[in-house]
Amino acid sequence: MKVQFVPITTHEQIQTLALIADTVWHECYGTLLSGEQIDYMVRTFQSTAPIKKQIEEEGYAYFFLQVNGTNVGYIG
Repeated sequence: MKVQFVPITTHEQIQTLALIADTVWHECYGTLLSGEQIDYMVRTFQSTAPIKKQIEEEGYAYFFLQVNGTNVGYIG
């Protein structure tokens, strides 16, 4: 098994991250927060435009966690 942390830098990677984030947030926080609250958090902080701004202007770094070349999560 090969595990890697892959830097997220391109627009396409950011779009993929946003899709993963939406899924992860709903799965992880679905029993703690309402769907509306999760949607707000994802839209405000983990959608394409905010992530792009965080990386390009605010010094954030995001990475895909890949197992055998497949994205299985992310870290920021």
